[in-house]
Amino acid sequence: MIVERFVERGLVQDAELDERVAEVALRGRDALEGACARLHQRLDPWIGADGCTRLFHRALLITAESHPAIANASVRSEAPYIVGLATLVSTQLEQAHAAAEALLAFIFLHLGRMVGDEVAVRLLLPEDRQIWPVGSRAGEDT
Repeated sequence: MIVERFVERGLVQDAELDERVAEVALRGRDALEGACARLHQRLDPWIGADGCTRLFHRALLITAESHPAIANASVRSEAPYIVGLATLVSTQLEQAHAAAEALLAFIFLHLGRMVGDEVAVRLLLPEDRQIWPVGSRAGEDT
């Protein structure tokens, strides 16, 4: 791992490294919790709070099959919607990053299967970051 190489070469001290790793871990956890909160907020009007909870729960179960590091995480019906990641992020940062990416990808892909990719993109991305301009359809030239 890159971090160990920095320590071996004396580029960072253990105490400094611990502080930086803790800071990165907190930012990673906050980013995932923030992403889940934004997803929940955007999806709630369409599939309801129970639908969001079920979607997150299914995503966590399926993702845990290929990323066992998150097997102990759980889904709640209120923020933070996925709990149990703080320890994982602080102890297994790379695995946590890969698992979070897989979790969010599963949610997007599953949602895309339910409502179509274009609608999923419109639901999940803010208007200023839309791939297709409002009023157009996917694949149309604007």
